[in-house]
Amino acid sequence: MEFPDLGKHCSEKTCKQLDFLPLKCDACEEVFCKSHITYDQHKCTSSYKKDVQVPVCPLCNTPIPVRRGETPDIVVGAHMDRDCKYNPTQQKQRVWGMHQTGIFIYCPKSLQNLVMPSGLGTSTIGLDH
Repeated sequence: MEFPDLGKHCSEKTCKQLDFLPLKCDACEEVFCKSHITYDQHKCTSSYKKDVQVPVCPLCNTPIPVRRGETPDIVVGAHMDRDCKYNPTQQKQRVWGMHQTGIFIYCPKSLQNLVMPSGLGTSTIGLDH
């Protein structure tokens, strides 16, 4: 004896399994079996509605609000051009590299490259200022 009104078929084209406990996708609102309910598994075209991410400015680490329909890259770029509070002169600049006789270090106070002999530690020349 069959129950034709009981359960629903999975909306995934390759599946169509009859499921007695079907799940409804909260983005596209189609019905899926438990194997195809995630956005990736059924290649949901409406998943962007639920994908809420807040981009962060790479310079000042401030979260940038993005309205629906706006491209995050453009909004962050506009922030960097107009509203960004990043000031490179206030940042500690530490540039490390190798030299034949040791390690060279850029000193932000003297604005010079210094060569540290390879046997010395960083605390010896006062890098933590």
